Amino acid sequence: MSETMKELGKTMDARTTYIRLSVMISFAFMLTTLAEGLYWIETAKLEPYQLILLGTALEVSVLLFEIPTGVFADRKGRKISVSTGLFIVTAGFFIQAVSLSFLWLMIAQVIWGFGYTFISGALDAWVSDETANEGIQRTYLKAVKRTRIFGVIATIAAILIGFYTSYRSAMLAGVMIFFLSALYSVIAIER
Repeated sequence: MSETMKELGKTMDARTTYIRLSVMISFAFMLTTLAEGLYWIETAKLEPYQLILLGTALEVSVLLFEIPTGVFADRKGRKISVSTGLFIVTAGFFIQAVSLSFLWLMIAQVIWGFGYTFISGALDAWVSDETANEGIQRTYLKAVKRTRIFGVIATIAAILIGFYTSYRSAMLAGVMIFFLSALYSVIAIER
């Protein structure tokens, strides 16, 4: 096989991996975060001020860790950053799914905010590097279209799972998808 064909195959694989991983992550986020909000209100019986504090903890952790984890991605590599982030996010959501304690929910928010910063920008930069920016806009648009479609499907799934079983079940389903996304990222992303 010629070098050009090998490069084309690598580019196609990178695009496909990027789109699949983007869809999996989006689906898991939508399924989990919708169920999470309902879980906090219905099951954990949190007060409005506690909901605000949880959201604040998440945003502050993202603000604090965005630059250090970006440096980590630049130095250690995008693959390790994305995979690490997905495993950390999985842990954060798992803690939320099994706890009703406000303190543990707060810790879980900080953990998943920290994990998200490893993913933020690293996945997009990885596919951009792999494709040498060739057709990258089309790849990004294709990923956005699919993530929107699967976001709607995840919303419906969260409502149905929550209605027929529990919101905790929907969160655990999201946790499982995050875990599978993390495993997929380890296997599929070449560098």
